[in-house]
Amino acid sequence: MEMKEAMERIEEKVKEGRPLKIIYLEFGQVKHFTGRVKNIRPYRCLDFGDRVIAFLGVHQGIKTIFCDGQRIYENPLLHPASALDNEIQIRRTRRILFGEWA
Repeated sequence: MEMKEAMERIEEKVKEGRPLKIIYLEFGQVKHFTGRVKNIRPYRCLDFGDRVIAFLGVHQGIKTIFCDGQRIYENPLLHPASALDNEIQIRRTRRILFGEWA
């Protein structure tokens, strides 16, 4: 899945006010959250008002985003054993995943 296209799809769904289902890792555990995004920082995070979930950050990263049952984003590099406590490794992974937009 092309990341620029995925970000465009996410932004489109946010503008439409559609709820997103997020599957993400936090401190090595898989978590789920569904809600409407209040603000998006492309390639950085989704702000739901009561919580902010990073696309890829220290101790947290989004694995998959669904909207209306359709997968609109997936991070193929993220898995429960991912080392999300090393800022240098996170920056490297962000560059690999998001390229020039990171």
